Amino acid sequence: MQYFGKGFQNPAYLFSMAFGKVLRKMRKDRGLSQAELAKLVGLRQSAIANYEGGKRSLDVETVLAFTRALEISLEELCGEKEMEPRQDSRIHGNKREAKILDVFSQLSPADQRAFLLQIRSVLALKSGKIK
Repeated sequence: MQYFGKGFQNPAYLFSMAFGKVLRKMRKDRGLSQAELAKLVGLRQSAIANYEGGKRSLDVETVLAFTRALEISLEELCGEKEMEPRQDSRIHGNKREAKILDVFSQLSPADQRAFLLQIRSVLALKSGKIK
């Protein structure tokens, strides 16, 4: 553990550790793997692991990239505010789609990825990309 002076922990280290925990929770709540989040923000999976582990310092551009990728506010990402439920902009009162999203959100991240893979396969078959 890093220390700042005698008996005091380095505030930057403490922030990095706290931020990493919030980032991991937000990523998992969105059903994203580290690799998927890395692709969204233009980083490598190992960088995401280091941010989540509090082993990498943050810069403003990266923090903003996380907020855009996770579709959350800066306050939510920093743990200052509870994450608000996302509303899918494509749903305009369609109860069937809302029910599908509700069920999907209850799946584990691994099951969500498997489900999406199946949907993509069906769509590829329908579009003629797979014969």
